[in-house]
Amino acid sequence: MAWYEEYFTEDWMRFRDAKALLKKAPLEADFLEKALRISPPARVLDIGCGFGRHAIELALRGYKVTGVDISAALLAHAKKMAEEKGVSLSWVRQDMRNIDFSAEFEAAVCLYTSFGYFESEEENCDVLSRISKALRTGGRLALDVENRDGLLMRYQSRDWWHTEFGDLVMEERTFDPVKGRGHTGIVLVSEGRTIAHDLSIRWYSLPELRHILRDAGMQIRDLYGGLDGSQYTLDAMRLVVIAEKA
Repeated sequence: MAWYEEYFTEDWMRFRDAKALLKKAPLEADFLEKALRISPPARVLDIGCGFGRHAIELALRGYKVTGVDISAALLAHAKKMAEEKGVSLSWVRQDMRNIDFSAEFEAAVCLYTSFGYFESEEENCDVLSRISKALRTGGRLALDVENRDGLLMRYQSRDWWHTEFGDLVMEERTFDPVKGRGHTGIVLVSEGRTIAHDLSIRWYSLPELRHILRDAGMQIRDLYGGLDGSQYTLDAMRLVVIAEKA
């Protein structure tokens, strides 16, 4: 089983502080509306929607949202939260490599480093081609990834922290400069349990993203240093690319 099929569970919500992420969703949705140049009732595709914090926030504003994710656990949380908030949207449990929409959406989002999971470069690039196919002409994509340059400037091989529940999270990291992949071993110690995961994510540079987006039929229109709309700089923590389908 691939790492991302095992990683995104209730435990992920615990040690990644889902409550704190949820609190940011309204302001991040404000940014997405402006950057994507959309207004209700535009149709929005959320690739790697996780527990649905952005998809639900956009749906509450009147957008017609389709959320796609491979994790049954996170989608279950998303559906429950949508029901509690009294909002209706479409949830699809699917590997992003298999999405097959055609010119159905005015905008798409792929957030919180949901891109670059696959070992095959062709598969990662094909995901962007499929997203491009899903967009109408002139539709925009918000692609939010970790900023490779910024990561390497402040690179730490080890880190640890405690969650709000008192759990201990430890990370050990390596970077393969030839393949451009970051590897992270994560250990969560929670209530007497020890849970380990090994992640492997392709870290793309901005020139690489520009190239593969162009091959997918999209052009970069704007760059940001985060979903707060901050300026993109070399040492920014994140890289948010706004690309438009030609």
